[in-house]
Amino acid sequence: MASFLFSSLFSTPYGEQSGGGTIDAVPHEVEVALGGHPYMIDWKAEIPLRHQSIPLLRQQQDTSEIPGEQSLNPEGLWRRVGESWHVGAGQQKFDRKDSDPHRFRSSKGFDIWSNKWKLTLLDDVDRKRTATADTNRYLAVAGSFLYTSEGQTLVRTADITPDNPTWTTITGGPAADIVSMCSNGYYTWVSYGASGIYRTNHTITTLASHVTGVAAGTIIDYVKNRIMAAAGPSVYDITSIAVGGSAALPAALFTHGNIDWKWVGFAQSQSHIFLAGYSGDKSLIYKTEIKADGTALDVPTVAGNLPDGEVVYTIYGYLGRFLAIGTSKGFRLAVVSADGGLTIGNLIETPQEVRCFEGQEEFIWFGHSTVPAFSTDDAVSSGLGRMSTSQFSNIDSLTPAYASDIFTQEYSGDVLAVVTFQNRLVFTISGGSIFAQETGNACAKGYLKTGMISYGIGDYKTALYLDIFMADNNGVYNSTVGATLTADNYISEDLGSYPTTSPLPTFLLNEQIGREYEFMITLASEGENVANGILSWLVRVQPRPPITNLIFATVLISPRQESLQDVVLDYNTDTELEFIESLNEDKPIVVWQENTNTYSVILEDFEINFHSLINDTDGTQGANTSCTLKLKRV
Repeated sequence: MASFLFSSLFSTPYGEQSGGGTIDAVPHEVEVALGGHPYMIDWKAEIPLRHQSIPLLRQQQDTSEIPGEQSLNPEGLWRRVGESWHVGAGQQKFDRKDSDPHRFRSSKGFDIWSNKWKLTLLDDVDRKRTATADTNRYLAVAGSFLYTSEGQTLVRTADITPDNPTWTTITGGPAADIVSMCSNGYYTWVSYGASGIYRTNHTITTLASHVTGVAAGTIIDYVKNRIMAAAGPSVYDITSIAVGGSAALPAALFTHGNIDWKWVGFAQSQSHIFLAGYSGDKSLIYKTEIKADGTALDVPTVAGNLPDGEVVYTIYGYLGRFLAIGTSKGFRLAVVSADGGLTIGNLIETPQEVRCFEGQEEFIWFGHSTVPAFSTDDAVSSGLGRMSTSQFSNIDSLTPAYASDIFTQEYSGDVLAVVTFQNRLVFTISGGSIFAQETGNACAKGYLKTGMISYGIGDYKTALYLDIFMADNNGVYNSTVGATLTADNYISEDLGSYPTTSPLPTFLLNEQIGREYEFMITLASEGENVANGILSWLVRVQPRPPITNLIFATVLISPRQESLQDVVLDYNTDTELEFIESLNEDKPIVVWQENTNTYSVILEDFEINFHSLINDTDGTQGANTSCTLKLKRV
């Protein structure tokens, strides 16, 4: 029979080992070891040795009045569902604590507004005039005509609906490029920069001089029944110039003290006119008010400013209380107070600067230029985005719900202007001509990225199924739905696409392992008038917790313990019990050796049963014990 002191069983002195290390005596001389301490199993104990899985899910009780996702048994597959998108884009994480289940990351071609519980394709757009290299495509509506500029020419049409509308040239303008235009519904004013401001009305097809002595780059706008003009640092109120004749530019209403200042636009609220401009990387918005006698305007004062580095490009007043601000980085929505002060909301970033706005009903459309391609079958696009003035993703920061809207893939330049004409949105693209909404004709394909889905925890999961619940088109399923899976932002897999011959296409996720997932869902139309929609998506995964099970073991601890392999373990039992108590108190990760297996464990709990007192190895009395260990694998 071999006899070993406790320290003789270590391949490395215990104090020098990380996490207790391992010992060579397991399994040939002793049965198990914890943190480098050898033990024999008490095979007569009620629980000599057992491995047990940890219940992954705690018991839950649904206390809500209305049954929902929270009512389902969590012991099944974990679910996440998206069934409305009306709070808009811009949310990277779908299901974190502060996330909104009705938001998503980004989209193109999908209408999230018409029916909050159904995702449908937006209308297509059609080019309405031959493309030219002109970069000064502006728009105005007067009477029953739509006016647009191209280079030095002003043209108009009475009907934008044909594939090739009839355009009439408005004659009488100077040989200079058009730099700005506006309308009051009857008259249309056109700025030719240093060549003057001209006017026409919807009953004629000629232009006449209106204001002379104008500087290069003069912009104009019609706000609160007044014609405003600006060139360089100076602002002019030209309302008093009679429309029946021509007159010189009047004295400036206001000249900014910075000679480098450049005004970019005007807007109106219930009681104020706003002026926006910048110098270098500093942008300010001024306000002015019509004097009580209605004859003139007050001297402008500052109403708000943008952060340094963000340059204002345009402003737009809507419904008397909102001010949309287009900048070099995107757009912001501001609320106008009674005294004309501005509470400016958070920046919503866009791929390119925002240069134009158009409001209708509760929405404001904005120029959305060079939207990136969503996949290899997509292209960089330009068109419009849409924000809501009634639905906010964060009301405290004045962040409106917004999303990409109608677009074209023919040209990807800057969107310069947008108006509503014949109940259709019409917009222009620099170098790409003029485009109009094709009401009732669906765009070819829609794309939506859900945002990353983590189920609220960072553990790994196994992705199993993605279900897409479809809405029929008068009883017919005749679109094609597809999906792409991205795991942990770097593993991407095309899940394919299927004709929607049933209301529930299911995509297999090939047991992709990841901590979080994102899905790009696509819907392709078959023909111009297909209107199948998506009612919801459902993702099901199996959680993969890092803690897999518990180990229960009852070991013998006495001053002298003989193993079945004729090995004698000499313990100082007080020291050994103190060691176990320290593992329970400090919770370090240590090594558990069992047969030829090693596990990283934490001592979760222990129970010591004292059987008798016997002589210890040093001649003192020691305890003859069995100790039940509860170890948690990590």
